[in-house]
Amino acid sequence: MNATTKKILKFIVPTAVLALSFWVTLDDLDYTRLWEALSAANMWWVTATLPIILVSHYLRAVRWRVMLEPVRADISTWNAFSAVMIAYLFNNIIPRSGEIARPFIFARRENLPVSTSLASVFVERMIDVLSLAVLLILAVSVFSDDFARAFAGNDNAGPETVLIVLSVFIGVFLCGLYILLRTTWIQRFLALTVKRFSETFYSRALTQLQAFSDGFAVLSKPRLYTRVFAITVVMWTLYVVPLYMVFEAFNLQQYYSQFSMLDANVLCVLTSVAIAVAPTPGAAGVYHLATQKALENLYSVPREEAVAYAFVAHAIGFLTNLVVGAAFMARENSLGISWRGMSAQPAEAVAGEAGGEPGVGS
Repeated sequence: MNATTKKILKFIVPTAVLALSFWVTLDDLDYTRLWEALSAANMWWVTATLPIILVSHYLRAVRWRVMLEPVRADISTWNAFSAVMIAYLFNNIIPRSGEIARPFIFARRENLPVSTSLASVFVERMIDVLSLAVLLILAVSVFSDDFARAFAGNDNAGPETVLIVLSVFIGVFLCGLYILLRTTWIQRFLALTVKRFSETFYSRALTQLQAFSDGFAVLSKPRLYTRVFAITVVMWTLYVVPLYMVFEAFNLQQYYSQFSMLDANVLCVLTSVAIAVAPTPGAAGVYHLATQKALENLYSVPREEAVAYAFVAHAIGFLTNLVVGAAFMARENSLGISWRGMSAQPAEAVAGEAGGEPGVGS
């Protein structure tokens, strides 16, 4: 597959998924009732979610800094927060691009090896996957078949399938992690292959491998587990709270009077899964469809109110990330980050780290 074909597919696939998701979500709606639901929403509840969303993002930066303490103790939380918010901004424009940009931005700002920063982000995402799996198990245990229908649309596939996939993925990850951190298999492989052709490139590869391993340093420091766990719990709780507050904003208790934080957790699980799999900017479309189906199937919320909820819940997070991310991007520009040179960063990092210092860059 040539480069042109890949570029076309990268545009066509997200566009097709975006269009299809919105078509399924908006098909056969009563738009008058949709507008009435949007107009009746209490914007005070919606606005009150803003500081909570920002604090949850800041906690992601704090957790990232804690994970990097074994490598360097003077990591700036503010720089980590800047990289996190810019990553969200990028994801709102080009799907998944933020996960690539974040470690490079942070590594350059903190003068750290890019491979270490990349590895730390990888570990952070694995913690999120584990957290999501726990929340998914909790949701399945509470709602069982009803949740399966809301998640998959039928009784033959559902969150149990996702749990199996997650378990296999996590198992493969842990095995790979053990090989990386506890064995010399990779070094031996490099010696048998790369070293035979180039001693210089072999030396650079070992340097990169060491820098990448540094990003996993938190896993070898049990004393940090409690802090990382506590921050993760609070962070995910703050992801759930705004969803509950938006429920209050639309006064949806008239359809489901027992709605609680546990129910908001179910919505958080569904929207998190949607965000994880969506190939669209900011998970648009897929997020709306998942939220609408959950509210309809689990809580008997009328479709128009469910769609209104989905649009507001998505918009508040999307716009927050857009505005704050743009502000931090302007900050990085003023401090000398070259976005044009970002694509050249990996090559520069390899050259610079061959004889450089090991170190670390939610």
